Amino acid sequence: MGFGLLFVPLMGGYLFLTWCNSTRFLVRRQSGHHLLFRSASVGLVLLAVARVLEVVAGDLATWPHAVEAWQRAAPFPYVGTIAVAFLLGPTAALATNLFYSQSKGAMRAVHRASDYMELLFVESMRSDSLVELTLQSGKAYVGWILNASVPEPERKFVEMLPLASGFRAKGNHKLEFTTNYAVVLAAAPDFTDSTTQSDFRVVLPVTEVRSARPFDFATYFEFQESGTIN
Repeated sequence: MGFGLLFVPLMGGYLFLTWCNSTRFLVRRQSGHHLLFRSASVGLVLLAVARVLEVVAGDLATWPHAVEAWQRAAPFPYVGTIAVAFLLGPTAALATNLFYSQSKGAMRAVHRASDYMELLFVESMRSDSLVELTLQSGKAYVGWILNASVPEPERKFVEMLPLASGFRAKGNHKLEFTTNYAVVLAAAPDFTDSTTQSDFRVVLPVTEVRSARPFDFATYFEFQESGTIN
């Protein structure tokens, strides 16, 4: 088997990694040589499985004329094994996707990356819960996270539909609200509509986010009444 032909099962491994929901989001975060190594590893597994299938098929073969015709069309050693190994990659990925959803794969990638801010964004969007973002400037937003369901290799921006905004005082860092978007959103026909979200959304650079946390207005007002800094 020529070394050049080994590139074909490597491509099969690459297709499996990039098509399979279980791995596609993980490999987006990996550098070139890590992806090459993983593709080669999966390709070797596919090659071994293809070889076993070829041996079994050869023992059960009842079409000698078809085998001879294939050997004439592709007169290279183990070319059948190579072709099967390549096809196994996307086939296995599509079969796995029947039982493994994109959202599950995305969450797996977030957990593996230990990116807790992104994990907060994704969990907030899935549960439709509020998040408070405080920027380096002291500006603060409370609202719903938009478009954070699939992790990217490097998240540069976060979209939010704000419910309120304000600032944190320089001395005690107490959160003070200055703008209430709830009144405007309540007047809209349907504030969950995508058009309304586009009208009121804010896009913030992740590098400017100093802190992010879940937010609950009931708890906030309790802190306010008790005089405790929130």
